[in-house]
Amino acid sequence: MRDAREILLTGCSAGGLAVYHSCDWFASVNAGAAVRCAADAGFFVDGTNTAGRRVWREVGSKIALVHNVTGGLDRSCVAAWPSPADSWRCFFAQYTLPHISTPLFVINSGYDMWQAENVLFTPAPYINSPAVDTACVLAVGSCDPRQLAAMQGLRSQIVAAVRAGLHANERHGCFIDSISTHCQTDYWAQSTQIDNLTISAAVAKWSYGVAAGKTTKQLELVAPPINASVNLELDS
Repeated sequence: MRDAREILLTGCSAGGLAVYHSCDWFASVNAGAAVRCAADAGFFVDGTNTAGRRVWREVGSKIALVHNVTGGLDRSCVAAWPSPADSWRCFFAQYTLPHISTPLFVINSGYDMWQAENVLFTPAPYINSPAVDTACVLAVGSCDPRQLAAMQGLRSQIVAAVRAGLHANERHGCFIDSISTHCQTDYWAQSTQIDNLTISAAVAKWSYGVAAGKTTKQLELVAPPINASVNLELDS
């Protein structure tokens, strides 16, 4: 890697979350290369479940405390939240993203399967979701109106948080689709498409746009049905 001129740092799920934590540090130790980061399915939103409880905050904040992860988090984010009571925030992608200066591309489903099953429909931390709700997550055709509304609510929370994070840096980009899935980069060349672009093609277009110094803008959003696609890509 010492002689590399271009590097793309990627990861999926927990590895995707680690990309948010490590992107700027990784760029700093590879200063001779043009570094980009792409985080797949690592945007675990600090949102609410169907009962209004912030399940992932309860779990994630304890993980951050027990493992004393502050030293491995984005330094700019940690500096922005100096109070010990807020130190957990930089473990979450949505609070870290606005502080990342290295170009980063968010890859996430608006209907993230892991978050739907383990946060949205679970009644409390470490409690399995009811079987009927798990069935909905695994096969959206079986979802009833209550479940569909909850899934749309999850998507709204994810989109709002991603959008807020992207405003901080016009060089960031994203691909937010509406497939009930989790990791997608293992098949990103054959993924769902937005504006006729697969995930791999969207990342390439974004990366070359960053290299050319192009500015970006966000496109307006509409709420799609599950298993359709919505364009939250930053267009050049």
